[in-house]
Order: sequence, then C-alpha cells, then structure tokens
Amino acid sequence: VTRIYGNMQAMMLALNHTSSFTRWGNSINTGLNYNLIKMALAENKQIGATLGYTQNFFKDALNTNATVNYNKSYIDKVSDGNVINGSATLGYTFAKRHNLSFTYNIIKTTSLQYESYTEMLGSLSYTVRIK
Repeated sequence: VTRIYGNMQAMMLALNHTSSFTRWGNSINTGLNYNLIKMALAENKQIGATLGYTQNFFKDALNTNATVNYNKSYIDKVSDGNVINGSATLGYTFAKRHNLSFTYNIIKTTSLQYESYTEMLGSLSYTVRIK
C-alpha cells in the first residue's frame, strides 16, 4: 500500500567558488544551488545562493566563519516560500594541536502550504590533532 509513496527521485546541483587571501588571513566563498525532489504526491524545487566569509587572527590561532544561504522554494511549480540557513563559528587553536570551537546554526523555513518553522543548534567541540 505504501510502496508508491516511498519512491523518490532527487537531483542536486551546486556551483561553488572560494577566494583565499593568505596574506590577510581571510577567504570569501560564494555558491549557487539547484535542488529538485520528486515524490509521489509532490515535487519540491529549491533555487538559491550562498555567501560566506572566513577571517583568521593571531597567526591563525583564532578563526571565525560566517555563512548564509538563501533558497527560494517551489512546490508543484508554485512559489511556496523560502529557506534561510545561517551559521557562525568561532574557533581557537592552542598548544599547536588543540582546538576549541563553538558553532551556531539557524534555519528559518517559511511556507505557504505547510507550517513555517525555525531550527536552532549550537555545538561546542574540542579537537586534538594526533600528528
């Protein structure tokens, strides 16, 4: 009974570019994306763009990153709203092999056909480089 509803096709295309400026310790990334998901009862298409910036300080001991992605959403070829995804990271490297970082993500989904919602996630991580 549910077999026809479980079948799904997905196509995802992305074009990304990063420009790094080692002299200033920063980089800029941009991107375009196209996502198409076909399901038994609906087709979801999202077209969007990404912009991000990274900056390192104190001989790369402190690093920051901020990225935002905007997608326009269509359901069954009808404009349905948008998805905005943002993230920010602050990391600190010490004793040459240890890194402590905090990342915050937020996703805001606006839809005309479905309930709109916002997701937030914060994470704290500690990394040790063995080599």
